[in-house]
Amino acid sequence: MSENESKAKKISTESYKGVRDFYPPDMAVQNYIFATWKKVVEKFGYQEYTASVLEPAELYRAKSGEELINEQTYTFTDRG
Repeated sequence: MSENESKAKKISTESYKGVRDFYPPDMAVQNYIFATWKKVVEKFGYQEYTASVLEPAELYRAKSGEELINEQTYTFTDRG
């Protein structure tokens, strides 16, 4: 494999537009803040709930319109 072919097959390390990377020092601060919030809300009886990060596009289409779907989100086609 030539050097040019090798460079062409490398995976990009550039961040996707609209996505933020958290490096270790920043992640440590975020983890501290989130842990503090969690301790406080648990003292008041709240329980943790985690929902899926994926939502049906129809939900956003009905509530926000086509601009959000077409220009501001990623939409995947379900093969199932």
